[in-house]
Amino acid sequence: MKLKKKYELKDDNKNKAVFICGEDGPTFGFGHDLHVVNKCLREKSSCSTPLSYMMKERNEINEGEREFLAREVEVFLVENVK
Repeated sequence: MKLKKKYELKDDNKNKAVFICGEDGPTFGFGHDLHVVNKCLREKSSCSTPLSYMMKERNEINEGEREFLAREVEVFLVENVK
């Protein structure tokens, strides 16, 4: 994924931002907008039609390709600070 961009959640999907899908890695968005498999350094992960995040086109996060092999994965938890 070469795009370094922040994707906003669609208003009605705030509760579907990120979750753990079975024994796989993190999954972002309802419908698996971005799905990282458990063995992502050896097996392909995927992105799909954005259902929860605002993207201009299908698989935009991966330059139009649905599947990808991860080289590195970093996940951060960002909380609102008021």
